[in-house]
Amino acid sequence: MSRKNLWDAALSYACGTDAATAFAGDPIISHISSPTDADLQIVLSNAADLDESTLFRMVHFTYALAGMLPGGSTLVFPKNTITDSKLYRLYPDRPSLELLLTVIDQLNALRETCDALPDGSFQLVKAEGDLLHFTRSGPTEILDAIFNRGPHLLVEDIDDKSTQVNPYGFTLTVREHGHNANHSYYDYR
Repeated sequence: MSRKNLWDAALSYACGTDAATAFAGDPIISHISSPTDADLQIVLSNAADLDESTLFRMVHFTYALAGMLPGGSTLVFPKNTITDSKLYRLYPDRPSLELLLTVIDQLNALRETCDALPDGSFQLVKAEGDLLHFTRSGPTEILDAIFNRGPHLLVEDIDDKSTQVNPYGFTLTVREHGHNANHSYYDYR
């Protein structure tokens, strides 16, 4: 049985696979590019029964996953989106796309300012059910990335501090080594 790479595990999780199953077997860290139209089509197809607001959240969720994993590149909206794709129908014009572009800009800014990204170490903290929690550690900062692929609010601890993660959302928290997590760069609500 061949091992899967980290992006394949993350994409499987974004599509609804239990986090423990998706990340079983210590996935291989490899280069991860920004989500392609095909990647986002897969996620949207697996979330087809969800309302439009949640579909927007799932696209943001997928971008955050790609941006926080090791080996990732700058995040961009796919230029080759075809007009009959689910992604194109979800973002038919520039005004509808603005919120996503803002999220992408914020994630890219975090990748540039946090020394745990893009080359920091990767450690899986917890993967069970709808919850995925991993850390990225750099020379002076640690990023905790907590994702909730499910419909219910989840609570996860970071250094004995409880952090809520909204349904189909994520929380990215950066702290200095040796300090409690007290500054969230991005809480998607």
